[in-house]
Amino acid sequence: MGSEEIAPPSYRYETEDTVPMHKLKLLEESEGLREVLKNANVRDMLVAIDNAPDPSKAIHAAMLEPIFVEFADECLKIVQPPVSGEH
Repeated sequence: MGSEEIAPPSYRYETEDTVPMHKLKLLEESEGLREVLKNANVRDMLVAIDNAPDPSKAIHAAMLEPIFVEFADECLKIVQPPVSGEH
């Protein structure tokens, strides 16, 4: 058994909306995101979205909840930081 290298994860089909792997890694390391995920309701919503027959519809419904919007905003702040001069 030699020193086999494991290829970094990659996408099979990238689109213009695909989040680069290095930015996903930033989500994993975010203390702000960890704080939001301490909320059991947020975690329950994420499980429901993951198991939903129509995830887009489930995300739309979740976005009506302020705590889920806080989660989404925290994610976007990491993967799409505002351009200088934006608020």
